[in-house]
Amino acid sequence: MTAKYYSLPHECVTYTHNDTVSFLEQTLYHTEAPILNAHCIAKYRLSQFAREKNFVVALTGEGSDEILLGYVSFRLDMILELRSQGMEGSVKADTFLERIQRNELSNVLLGSMPKTTPRVRGIPSWQAWHFHRLKKMCHELKAPGSTADIISDSLDEFASEVPAGLSSVRLAQVDWIRYVF
Repeated sequence: MTAKYYSLPHECVTYTHNDTVSFLEQTLYHTEAPILNAHCIAKYRLSQFAREKNFVVALTGEGSDEILLGYVSFRLDMILELRSQGMEGSVKADTFLERIQRNELSNVLLGSMPKTTPRVRGIPSWQAWHFHRLKKMCHELKAPGSTADIISDSLDEFASEVPAGLSSVRLAQVDWIRYVF
């Protein structure tokens, strides 16, 4: 729609599970850190395509994760939110969780990719590595007067004056961020 609106050519890049494996090493090299999600590999492929075509701007098809619960945190937030709504909400949350586990919804982190592309099964361990690295870095940044120290103080102040009606999910997110900082 955007290309049509601006009377620009619309070009697509095809991407397969085999591309995931073939571009994995190059993507890791260019990101200079373990990746958290396999979508980085698709973005690497899109960047290659854009460079080959001498494009200055490229729009991706992303942006639907928020409404389709593509991010792990959105799925977990929905489950927590439903559970906070009493018995009926808990039943819905259990059903939703079962659908995730049966892979009816894309499974947490990599979707069905580990089943169809066993060679990328190590990616979740990179996520764990990144999480522990982040905790260590944040600990080192907690020196008095550092940015993290200021953020931490602000979050403490926010948590002590919780706005009325803030959902338990949002409170949990604030606690999580406070824990990291």
